[in-house]
Amino acid sequence: MPQQFAEKYQLALEEAMKDKPQGGLAGFEQEWNLLDEDLRPLLTVGAGPSQHSFVDYLRAECIPAWQKQYSQLEVFHWMVEWATRPYYTPRGAIYEARLMEASLMNALHRAGLNFGERLHYWHGNLLFLTDIGHQSIPGNWSLAKRRYLEKCVDLYGDTLATTGIHTNISLPDPLFAWDFMHLSASERGDKHLDDYKSEFYITATRLLRAFASLF
Repeated sequence: MPQQFAEKYQLALEEAMKDKPQGGLAGFEQEWNLLDEDLRPLLTVGAGPSQHSFVDYLRAECIPAWQKQYSQLEVFHWMVEWATRPYYTPRGAIYEARLMEASLMNALHRAGLNFGERLHYWHGNLLFLTDIGHQSIPGNWSLAKRRYLEKCVDLYGDTLATTGIHTNISLPDPLFAWDFMHLSASERGDKHLDDYKSEFYITATRLLRAFASLF
């Protein structure tokens, strides 16, 4: 019954917040394209042996150390991702996502002052056709990750150059534990709780993907 589920959910949420106050059920991953004053993607800075990705420069020189931990490299020189911490209410994740966007604006302003031009950030597709290849991948990735990204570039090309927002949503762990314990022996079989959770999230993702926004 819907009413019973709502009550079970609220009880599970209270239990999760008590057991893991640092945890959460909602979070955001925001991807951005970094653009120059002509709205073209920012590629590299420096020349010769000292040349490196713009995003590597931005994270090393323009983002404060305490904020850097929330940002990470993406596939190409001109892309960056910011990830919030988990929150038990979507509002907390939304507020932090907006603060991270403001942090990116500040970092781009610092970089723009250094280079004497106004820099921009942008969601979605690039506004100009851009030559994309292995040389477009940031240099600070580990060798294993770089090889993986090179393979992705070979397979998908410029379709990887689209940025967007990923929403991470989960259910309270106690809710899964209660449901799992109430399965019959035949329904449970040889499954463990982790298998049960994975099966739920895989199925839910497959069913809900058609209703997700596309960038």
